Amino acid sequence: MLLQKFIVKEQLAGPNMMQDDATGSDGNLHENINFENLDFRLVEATLASIATRTLTPIIKEELKLKIQSKRLASGEEELPPTVFQEPPSYQVRTR
Repeated sequence: MLLQKFIVKEQLAGPNMMQDDATGSDGNLHENINFENLDFRLVEATLASIATRTLTPIIKEELKLKIQSKRLASGEEELPPTVFQEPPSYQVRTR
């Protein structure tokens, strides 16, 4: 999803608006990266890191993968993917 948003944003902004250190001379980031055989979550974390200019998304994904690999190495089952849900909203009633 983030990859699609990034590509659309880049196409709408044009090469002059998206020129950056991570892009090529033509300003197209997605043309310079080979996305085949890559973990989609890691690609999204990489694009989020580029967009936010922080390493936090990559570090979080690396920690998730490290925990998952340790679990699998010790014979435990794989953790299900994290799904965040909005907390329930309660309406305050007055008397």
